[in-house]
Amino acid sequence: KKVSAFISTSDRENIHFTSTIKSRALHIQETINIRACSLCEVDAYKGIFNLTDTEIQRVKDYMATYESIRQCCGLQMSRWERMRLHGCNITEEDRARPDYVQCENLNKTEVELKMASNPGGIKYNGRNPKSNWSKVGDCAEFDRKVVMGIDFSPKKKMFVASVKECNALKGKGKK
Repeated sequence: KKVSAFISTSDRENIHFTSTIKSRALHIQETINIRACSLCEVDAYKGIFNLTDTEIQRVKDYMATYESIRQCCGLQMSRWERMRLHGCNITEEDRARPDYVQCENLNKTEVELKMASNPGGIKYNGRNPKSNWSKVGDCAEFDRKVVMGIDFSPKKKMFVASVKECNALKGKGKK
């Protein structure tokens, strides 16, 4: 019998679970596939949960909106958006990178309004409004905090790396 185990990993071969669990998983999410087409992963759940095309589209509508909010708004926004807000010299070469999120092309207020209207009929239940989006207007507030440097806390090592990266980017293109 199959179990409802979903394993998310960046490397299928290095899953630290027993082969029994791997063989019983209904779907294994791999980071490489999520990065290539995150919304395509939703299709894998159609047969598992016996979802209709309409239900799959509703989930994709929600996930597309959530993904924009998650990557471009909040203190856990993408490193590229944080660096852009800090005035780093992000080049066209940087923008062409596969991991670059095009937040500067996003109308954040529009996305917030869409998220607040429950895209796909799914209600967002944000649990940490201090660092994640929870209502319309939060994106502007988080952007303001990032510009003020609140995201670059020396106690948070992931942001320290961003400071060094930003400083390196600020030096790019200067003569």
